Amino acid sequence: MYWSKLFGPLTILAMVLLAIPFVFGSVRHVSIGKQVLLGFLVGIAFFVGSRLIGQMGIVYGVPSVLSALLPTLIVIAITIWSYRRIR
Repeated sequence: MYWSKLFGPLTILAMVLLAIPFVFGSVRHVSIGKQVLLGFLVGIAFFVGSRLIGQMGIVYGVPSVLSALLPTLIVIAITIWSYRRIR
């Protein structure tokens, strides 16, 4: 729990950067409602995945730093992929 709170600002920054492609993506092909729904689903998936990875880290003896940082690293990787897809 300590490490997830410590990495909280990095996680928030990664989620904000992930939201930018949803805003500046192609608005002609996808409606605003679909973009909002997709953003909501990504946020819920991150929340559930983060909790799940944290609990699995406890069960399988993964270092707590890694289990707290792994969801953020996954979001950063998805963010980089989505930026490359927009260009």
